[in-house]
Amino acid sequence: VVKTRRSHRKSRNGCSECKRRHIRCDERRPACTNCTIAERACSFPPARQQSQLEPLPQPQLPHSPADSHLSRKSQHSPSSCEPDHPLPWPQCGPDPSSASPESVFAAGRFRFTPAPATGPQTLPSFTESFTSTAYHPPVPPGSLFTAEHLMLFYHVSDAMSDCILARGQIKVVLDIAIKHLKDAPYLIDQLLALSALHVAFTSKPGEVPLNGTIASYRNQATELQTRALSSFTRIAAMVPADDTATCVPRFLFASLLSNQVLAETLLQHQQPQPLPYHHDVMGGHGGGSAGAGGGASGGAVNFHGFMERMIECIHLHRGILAQIRPTWDYLMQSELFPLLRITHDANITAVTLSSGTECAALRQMIDAAASPMSQFGDSSPRRLDRASAEACRTAIDSLQWAFDMHRALSEQDVPHAPSAFIVTIEAEYVKVLRSLLPEALVILAYLGVLIHRCRRFWTFG
Repeated sequence: VVKTRRSHRKSRNGCSECKRRHIRCDERRPACTNCTIAERACSFPPARQQSQLEPLPQPQLPHSPADSHLSRKSQHSPSSCEPDHPLPWPQCGPDPSSASPESVFAAGRFRFTPAPATGPQTLPSFTESFTSTAYHPPVPPGSLFTAEHLMLFYHVSDAMSDCILARGQIKVVLDIAIKHLKDAPYLIDQLLALSALHVAFTSKPGEVPLNGTIASYRNQATELQTRALSSFTRIAAMVPADDTATCVPRFLFASLLSNQVLAETLLQHQQPQPLPYHHDVMGGHGGGSAGAGGGASGGAVNFHGFMERMIECIHLHRGILAQIRPTWDYLMQSELFPLLRITHDANITAVTLSSGTECAALRQMIDAAASPMSQFGDSSPRRLDRASAEACRTAIDSLQWAFDMHRALSEQDVPHAPSAFIVTIEAEYVKVLRSLLPEALVILAYLGVLIHRCRRFWTFG
């Protein structure tokens, strides 16, 4: 049944920060979701009438926006996306199990284990543990999906055989999504979100894709992703981190979500018109002004806006390794094995070969910046303290490993190497990157080189 358009309700009792940035607030206290994700100070103005405030439960983890607000439909979207099955990411405790998923990402020369997060992470959060509460998700209602959703599902199966994580693996992904439709509805939502983004990415200017517009499918990708996050966030509170019954859809959801966020981040930086973003970190949503949009580009994200979005994307990717660690042995024997084997085999091959030299200049740069001696032989203040220099060196080692793994892949136009590097970035480097130190930015620029080598994959091209 195709749903009718629902009315839109403003967040009149939203926090001061969301009002200043002109974005919808979910009114969660003591800190709303938008401020939690953007790591901003959240404060609420005094209420004019106490009755206007609806009590909200205290969140146990950084939630996605509240369901009632997430279900509000964009006026430009071709369909409504209501979180009728809102259910969360089970989040891993900081103490990993004896399993070793790092073998896929960093076997051999280097082992890159993300350090426990020291502050609030971007969504979804993957670092909290949960009790083994019995898991009985509600059955989704019959009107959950619309005709447009069915069109997107057909697009996935018909036009994206080489566009989901690995070439020729779309049937595996679809089978898992259908198999777990009731207990993990977030996976099919995220798959449809990626389908909508693919329609928007691959449609030519002036073309009318699937009886819609490019902008409408970008909006729908955002709405479906938001609904998936809301559903996932609720499920996580009821599922233990080592639950093997749900680890397959959880890992697949994490991978698809991370790829979509990275694609949106990169395109947001390139396009003259801003993309709808699932959480408007910089508050320049739809403004197109010089201050928020980068001047003459008419809405393109400025440098600082791009860096905030990129750091959010890195946080999201880093959570994947923590998410799969407790159930790694099970995953390697599951139906995901064909997907995981690609990176695993490439990593083993890379370890046996001699390391490349792509990052040699980066190592020299860090050594010079951390040295007390200038290039003229006299003493000078260090540009990098010891901790920052070590964080950059670790990131460089991880980046060189990603270059080596990319050379070992049988197919070059796949997202595995860039994603593997982002997954293995440590929190210390992210902290240095957030401070916008030039050396950390140069390392990130080298990631751009690696992404350029994979540019024929649709999310990077």
